[in-house]
Amino acid sequence: MGAWGAGAFEDDTALDWMDEAYSERGADAVRAALKAAAETPADQYLDYDTGAAARAAAEIVAIAHARAPGGLDDNDEAAAKEHAEAVRADRSLSSLALAAMERLLGKQSELCELWTEDPTNTEWLDAITDLRRRLKRGVE
Repeated sequence: MGAWGAGAFEDDTALDWMDEAYSERGADAVRAALKAAAETPADQYLDYDTGAAARAAAEIVAIAHARAPGGLDDNDEAAAKEHAEAVRADRSLSSLALAAMERLLGKQSELCELWTEDPTNTEWLDAITDLRRRLKRGVE
């Protein structure tokens, strides 16, 4: 059974990205995941895997700046902080993370499409809104 939840680290695709790309390449993987989403043109489809990786990368940026979400599992927090110093050192990542989250919320986003099919399910949108709020605190 695969993981599927509204949290950034409640998704098998995001967890795989963390275990592979982020664990091996740190801040470079964060930048690549965020750029892949942010630079996907609005008229092109942002696929699920790209969106899930960008969401996890954006959450890592927030966590590296001591702006973790409430209720974060200790193991997930430790994994997210593995390269926190290098992520904090790249001052452009917060703005890039915000751009990626804007793109993730676009009409041509598979992840957004899947989570908003049921208009009564606001858990994912609430989580993205919270993440954007935490990221903005580092940019303002």
